Amino acid sequence: MTIGANVAPARAIAETTFFGSGAAAGITAPNLLFLLNAPTSPETMLSFDSDGFGTVTYRGPVPRLFQLESTNVSASAGNNKTYTFAIVVNGVWQVNRAYISGNVISKAQVTRKYAVAGDIGEATILTLLTLQPGDSIAVAVENLADATDITVSDLHLILVGLPLS
Repeated sequence: MTIGANVAPARAIAETTFFGSGAAAGITAPNLLFLLNAPTSPETMLSFDSDGFGTVTYRGPVPRLFQLESTNVSASAGNNKTYTFAIVVNGVWQVNRAYISGNVISKAQVTRKYAVAGDIGEATILTLLTLQPGDSIAVAVENLADATDITVSDLHLILVGLPLS
């Protein structure tokens, strides 16, 4: 069978990772999302592109349903800090990586409290979402109380296109 311009390929997968000594999120204000743009390594890209800094873009020819999983290991720089991690579709970001606009997926958010500075914790987001051709996906974080930053040591983002019916 020939795959035409309006037929989705059988597989669409994105996997990008960052494993390192840590990358600060760059939070400078409370209650505002900041892009987690640690330098990532695209592991598998089928019908996706990666910017190398945590954002992947769907390049398939038709809309498609995806299973998304994002995990991160991070540590707060302060005591009793609460952060929300969120998936943003088609985000527009300021130079300092602060959120300007985009679609923050309400069902794709998780909140985690860090009891003491240096507390290392994991946050996982798992959801289904439909992407249109050209949609970009990124992980963002916000501090719900103040501008205390967070350091991400590991970031893993996976999107798997579900079988076409």
